[in-house]
Formats: sequence, structure tokens, C-alpha cells
Amino acid sequence: MRRKSSDRYPGNKGKDQEKKNTGQHKLAINLLVVFIFAGATVLLGIGAGMKNIVEAPVFGQGVWIDDVDVSGWTREQAEATLCQTVEQEAQDVEIKLTFNDKEKTFNAQELGIKSNIHEIIDQAFEAEKDPDKSLVQNYETALEQKAGKRYYSGIETDKQTLGNSVEEFIGKNSVQATDASTTFHKDTRRFTYTASKQGITADTASVIAELSERIQNKNFDALQVMGEIVYPKVSEEDLKENTVLIGSCETIATDNANRNTNIRLMCEAVNGLKLEPDQQLSINELVGQRTAEKGFKEAAAIADGKRLVNELGGGICQLSGTLYNAALRANMEIVERVHHSFPSEYLPIGLDATLNWDDKDLIIKNTSEYPIYISAELDGKIVRVNLYGQPLPDGTEIEIVNNILKETDPGDPDIIETDEIPAGTRQLIQKEHKGYDVEVYRNYYKDGKLEKKELISKDHFSAIKAEILQGTNKVIK
Repeated sequence: MRRKSSDRYPGNKGKDQEKKNTGQHKLAINLLVVFIFAGATVLLGIGAGMKNIVEAPVFGQGVWIDDVDVSGWTREQAEATLCQTVEQEAQDVEIKLTFNDKEKTFNAQELGIKSNIHEIIDQAFEAEKDPDKSLVQNYETALEQKAGKRYYSGIETDKQTLGNSVEEFIGKNSVQATDASTTFHKDTRRFTYTASKQGITADTASVIAELSERIQNKNFDALQVMGEIVYPKVSEEDLKENTVLIGSCETIATDNANRNTNIRLMCEAVNGLKLEPDQQLSINELVGQRTAEKGFKEAAAIADGKRLVNELGGGICQLSGTLYNAALRANMEIVERVHHSFPSEYLPIGLDATLNWDDKDLIIKNTSEYPIYISAELDGKIVRVNLYGQPLPDGTEIEIVNNILKETDPGDPDIIETDEIPAGTRQLIQKEHKGYDVEVYRNYYKDGKLEKKELISKDHFSAIKAEILQGTNKVIK
């Protein structure tokens, strides 16, 4: 039996089918490639279109800057057409200010004016492109721009420049308020007064804010600056009420001419001084070292804590002691004060104040709200110190009290034999001085009632024996 070809070769049919399927796959692949290529081409075309629109070298359709349609213009065209005109308009701006009957016309430079036209052109051209947004998002923004959008230029102001110009104008034409003043004539020891005067100024911050708003709104009308009255802090009446006698002290000098010369020089040094509130007065700093070149004479002064010897400036402590007592009564602060080795004859015990160039000073301080003036003089034998300033509150008085806590007798004198004087004769070379412990208080009374006791000092004066020379020389040639 003869077999059919298919029977004899069973694989031929399968091969034919395989060839058919392979052809179909190739066709499908080719079609897919064509489709993908075509799609990509379309997408690329769309993307390129988007990019062209987003990155177009001209303004979109319907874009206006101020009153100018810049559709299809390049950036350069817009700048050439708009900038010069707009900037010139900004530079032509002037505003006149009037203050305190003075006027000044400020130009654009003084006002710190400039146009923002360049920024507006950039804004319009870029169409608000955002690097953080996608191409599609920026494309949508560009389409909105092409649909039409208006941009408006404006005027900007440099606040520092404007502020400097305004402050200079206001400051130049302001009038400073003048406080009343006092003059103390130390020769006559009288006061004269100069009346106070009102001033005028303006709130520069408000003026600057007003001008800034006007410039922004393109309102260049003249501006009348309202002045503000500045009242003086101190009137003539204030000074008269606070330049009254607040403390005084008088002591009696001796007949020693040299000593009185020294006292007079000290009085002249402090007479007429004005101490401002919180100001201190140091006698040593004021007078300096007492020298013959300054006119000081030799007179009795304490040496070695007990003996009186002649030295330059002897007696000057009478002025410091008198001033100290006046300062206590004037309610001044006593910053530094030192007592003598033994009590002074011209002041109560515990109320003296010694001076020594090296280590002892009198320092007083004005703690009131007004100046204190010092008047000091040697009138014959009267050492007089008067202080003028702010009085104590009504009804308040000051009393200075020294309480002697202990008194010590020096005992019998020391007898020193010497052959320098005749036998049977005596010579006093050192006076005796009793010793004391004393407290000083400054008492404050209100309407006659004690309200406060202030301890000022606690002094100890050692007792000093007298010293007497007793002669032993029987033959004195």
C-alpha cells in the first residue's frame, strides 16, 4: 500500500503551521514598533510644543504691561520701549514738604524713588515659570498667560534714603526746648534766672510712613508736616522753688592772720560751685595739694596725732568742718569724712572734718533732683557756708545731734625735766585734751514728730595728757 505523503512525512504539516505563525508574529511586532514610534513621535511633538510655548523667546498673546500690549515682543523690545519712559517718570517725581514755616521740595533721589519696571518685565516674560513645577504645569501657566494677563509697574522707595532726608529736614527746622537756667553770682551771692522756652518738632516716623504710602499710590501732592510743641522740663518757677537755702553753718575763726589767709583761700575755692544731681565734691581733688605757690601760709596744724606745729595750710579744716555741717543740714550724702585726733574748738564734738593731702578728705554728694550751689566766705572772723537747692518736703525738718557716750579724763600731766630753761620754771608744750566717744545722728522730723534717725558717725577721741617742761638749769647765761 502506498502511503500518503502526509503519512510518510508527518512533520511537514507542523512545519508549515510554524512558518505561518512566525509570519504573523513578525507582522504584529512590526505593527507594534510602528505604533510605538508613531506614538513617541506624537508625544515628542506635543512635548516639543509645550517646551516651545513655555520657553518662547517672546511674550505670550494678550500680555499687557501698564497700558502697552507687549504680545509677541521680545524682552529687549519691551525694555527699549518701556524702561526709559517709566524710569524717567519716576525720576521726575517731586514732593514739597512744609514744616515750621519752612519748606523744601524733595526730588526723586532724595526720596529714594526708583521704578520696578525691570522686575515687572521679567515677571511678565517668565510667565511665572516655576523650576519646581513640571513641564505640563508650566505649560498650563503659559496658556493662561496667552489668554491674556496684565502687569503693572510701580514705584519703590528706599526707606533708608527717605528716612535720612526727612530726619535732616525735620531736625534742621525743629526748635529745641530750652530749660530755665540759674546763675549764681559768687561775688554778690545772689541768683539770677533765665526763662524757659518752648520748642517744636515732628514725628519723623509718621512723616516717613505718610510719604511712603503717598509714593506707592503715586500721590505727589505737597505735604504739610504737623508740628508738635516740646515743653521745657524745667521752668523758671521750678528753679526758684528749688534754689532756696537748705543748709548753713557758721564758725568763729581766730585772730591768726596766716590761718585766716588759708581759710579764705579754701572759701574762694568752693564758693560758687554748682553740684549737679548725683555729683560729688572732693575737697582734695578741688583744691589740690596746699603749697606756697597757691598762696597758702604756715599756721598751726595737728601733727603726730596730738601736737600743734606750723605747716602750710594750717587752719583749712575749719572750712571743711563748716561745709560738712552745712551738708548734713542740707540732707546731702556724706561719702567720706574723717575726724581730728582731738575735738576742734570751733565745732561741737564729733562734728569736725579734717583734711590731709595724702589720706584724709571730705567728699559730699548731691542726692537731690536739682543742682546745689555753694556759697562760702570769711566775713571778718565768721566762716560762713550756705547751701542752696531743693528743699525738704513740706513739714520736714532736720536736726543734727551729737550724743557723747563717754568722756575720759587725761590724768595728770607729764613733767619733762630739761636744763634748757631755768630751774623753778615751767613751760606748757602740750595742752591736755579729754577723750570722748561720740555718736552723731541726723534726725528727721515730720510736722514736729520724729520719723527717722540716721546714724552719721561714731567717733573715738583718745585722751591726751598735758606735757610740761620743768627747768633744771640753775645757771642760764
